[in-house]
Formats: sequence, C-alpha cells, structure tokens
Amino acid sequence: MTKKEVPKHIKEFYDRHEKVRKLLDSTQAAHSAAYNKGLEVIKDDKGEVDYEKLEDTAVQDKFLDKMM
Repeated sequence: MTKKEVPKHIKEFYDRHEKVRKLLDSTQAAHSAAYNKGLEVIKDDKGEVDYEKLEDTAVQDKFLDKMM
C-alpha cells in the first residue's frame, strides 16, 4: 500500500456515506414537496398558512389527500 492509496474499509465507508446522504436528501425533498402541496389546503384568504384549519377533520383529510 502506498501513501496515496485509501484503505478498503475507508473507501467503503465513504461510498456508503454518499449513498445514505443521497437517499436522505431525496427523502427530504419528497417530504417537503408533499407538505407544501398540503399547505395549499389550509391557507386563508390572504394566502397565509392557518394551522387552526387543521382542527376540522374534513380539512385534515383534504390535507392528507393533497399530500399523497
């Protein structure tokens, strides 16, 4: 092994780390997009998010449907 070679277990760690990071970033992006779609259901007349609307179960269902 020369000075420039990276040990196999270290290379595997970085490869797995990269795969996990991509998976987590993709998951976060998908969840954020779904949540943002759901927010459209609970906006008031001014376009501001009104979480109190979620107290209504019908609105909760619409919120979930929009997220799906």
